[in-house]
Amino acid sequence: MQKANIPLPEEILQAIELTHESNYTPEQLAAYDKYIDAIRTEKTLIADAEAKGRAEGEARGKRLAAINFKKLDLLTNQQIADATWPFSFRG
Repeated sequence: MQKANIPLPEEILQAIELTHESNYTPEQLAAYDKYIDAIRTEKTLIADAEAKGRAEGEARGKRLAAINFKKLDLLTNQQIADATWPFSFRG
């Protein structure tokens, strides 16, 4: 007989995890906690790096758009400075 692949509520998953944990030694639990902490730290670092990359990409896009608008005489230097602050316009 095959097991059904049914998603379980988080509370049930946590309860199952607790029953599994009761079978481990304190050393095994400490190693598991260290492993889980490393995974969470890695996920946080990745999320932070992705957010920083998006912010830098957005800022670069604004600067390039402002430079192109300036080349077309559609924006003044002040308008570019306002739109790209805290980055300065060099053009």
